[in-house]
Amino acid sequence: MRLTVDRQHLLAALAAVSHVPAGVARVEASAAGCSVTAAADGAGARFALGGVGVEAPGAAAVPLPLLRAWLADSEAGRVRVTADRSGTVHGTDRERLAFPLSDPRAVPDPPPPPAAGVEVPAEAFALAVARSAFAAARPGREDRWATKGLRVAIGGRALTLAATDTHHLAVATVPLAADAAAAVALVPVVAAKWWARLRGHPVLVAVGDHAVRVECGPLTAWTATLAGKFPDLDQLPRPGHAARVPLAPLRRALRMALAGADPEPGDEIDPAVRYVLVTVAAGSLTLRGDADGGLSSAVEVPIPGRARTPFAATLDGVRLAHYLRTVAAEPEVVLRWTDATKPVEVTAGEASRYVTFPKVTEQEARAA
Repeated sequence: MRLTVDRQHLLAALAAVSHVPAGVARVEASAAGCSVTAAADGAGARFALGGVGVEAPGAAAVPLPLLRAWLADSEAGRVRVTADRSGTVHGTDRERLAFPLSDPRAVPDPPPPPAAGVEVPAEAFALAVARSAFAAARPGREDRWATKGLRVAIGGRALTLAATDTHHLAVATVPLAADAAAAVALVPVVAAKWWARLRGHPVLVAVGDHAVRVECGPLTAWTATLAGKFPDLDQLPRPGHAARVPLAPLRRALRMALAGADPEPGDEIDPAVRYVLVTVAAGSLTLRGDADGGLSSAVEVPIPGRARTPFAATLDGVRLAHYLRTVAAEPEVVLRWTDATKPVEVTAGEASRYVTFPKVTEQEARAA
């Protein structure tokens, strides 16, 4: 195989498939075009590369991290890739990389496209992923529920994504222009989180029995489905009490209650300030950082109207902060509750909701 290609284009193709935990990528060139494919552990990605001069068709499995690092440091405009018994990349007159090759047949092709698929705007799809995937459990936890999976469901006029770790549940929907055939699958959340970075082209989401396939412009990605149980979203009870809360003041108050932090769910933060006590009474919502059993000073957020039923519960401030970040464009959220021991729901419009169980003390659990 011999080809010449713009260095930045080849680097972009390698970057697009590098979310797959694979050590090698297959570069394939023919008269029909050129592609870069990586696959491992039931997940994979293929990027169709344009503007390639194919001198000799063929395929080669190249070391993905090494080639990507070399291209990032190169100053060449175009590079020449040669693969015979060994591989070389030539850049400028002084730039050359020799690398070992492996069998390209070891990198599998994408599975056939599933029959059930819908097209959605990339920005809406990426936002739905960000609003749902964060609620999944961290790797390593074992549970009878599919806590490390993202539920992808097509049905009616909506694409719905959901994740849970049994203490938190996040659901986000993307409306569809027409009715779609019903299809549901669970996929590993670690393989699906990168979907939140898709931009620039409409996204085709296809759900099958064994794989979910996503296409966005020149990129095609797939991941094998998971087996497991997931809560029936239609059977989830809705809390009976509600308060509308302006979003911008709420986010500022939450940052203060978390000692200035605005972390992602997986970030390392002081566990002493992870939780916040949320109190709703009269015409205000109050947040206090719950630090080692002691409470920080109160941060008050005025809310419209008067809450008929007062409410106080200790919530996971880190995950709440992440959800509020994903809905930052909304003017307000609605907080719904039953009591301090039942799930609390936060919604932003009709497209997303976040459900979390309060942190319950032993005394509260006995009283319930």
